[in-house]
Amino acid sequence: MQTDQILEQFSRVTFKLPKAALKAARADRAQLAPMFIDAFERFAENESADEATANALFFKFHLLAEWRETAAYRPLCRFLRCAPDRLDAVLGDVTTTAHRVISAVFDGDPQPIFDVILDPNADEFVRWNLCEMLARLVLEGRLDRAIVANFLRDCFSHMQPQRSCHVWDGWAFAVAKLGLVEFRAILETVYTRGYADSGVARFSEVEADLVAASDPAQQALWLNDRDDGPFTDVIAEMSGWYCFSKEAERAHNRSQSSALAKGTPVAAVGKLAGRNEPCPCGSGKKYKKCCLN
Repeated sequence: MQTDQILEQFSRVTFKLPKAALKAARADRAQLAPMFIDAFERFAENESADEATANALFFKFHLLAEWRETAAYRPLCRFLRCAPDRLDAVLGDVTTTAHRVISAVFDGDPQPIFDVILDPNADEFVRWNLCEMLARLVLEGRLDRAIVANFLRDCFSHMQPQRSCHVWDGWAFAVAKLGLVEFRAILETVYTRGYADSGVARFSEVEADLVAASDPAQQALWLNDRDDGPFTDVIAEMSGWYCFSKEAERAHNRSQSSALAKGTPVAAVGKLAGRNEPCPCGSGKKYKKCCLN
């Protein structure tokens, strides 16, 4: 399959995973990786992107992770700092895989991650997950604990907004997973001030994790959670995603028929359940904390 054919299949808006194109891209990685990285550089520089281009970027994003392209690390971090609406155009509601992609391409320098987390204009869910990823990188031995602890301490005073925002949930979880018991007072303050969402986790629950973090068994449990580890095989992972399922296609067709009958706008093909909407599996949990994780 030629490069233009691969990119054409990536650009299609469909419920079918383009497995043939993904396999062909793997075979042509040496040529395609620099092209993919350049595409993200251009997008981050505010180059406009139509729906087809945005759809192609979605697959490029995850392939660079599968390939462990460390040269993509900084461009992808800059991409994640794009305005949430621009980011959503590419990733839809799959921002909860962003940290796994960054973990896969991480080159050892945490500053680009710090920059995303501290950017008040970046997507709050991306910032949340990158906070937790920092803790995992420390537990994996890929980052120095003291560097991350100092960063998290500085965040308490300088991270914006200094009000309710999901980045604070990620900050709290990172503090807990690292067992930073010396942060207990400021952790409680974050909850007292309402920065962190008690609906996501109560202070008592996070405090319990903080204490449990000293237990090697608990750390091993966190590290064995593959859904928080580096993104790996695009085809294997995406094959189980709701957006590429027959169920999603049937649900879309039903809503399309209903919308046409009522004369209302039809939703874009391929969009996942909203990050804060109930998971389509019927568990009652929010999608971002259920089948997508």
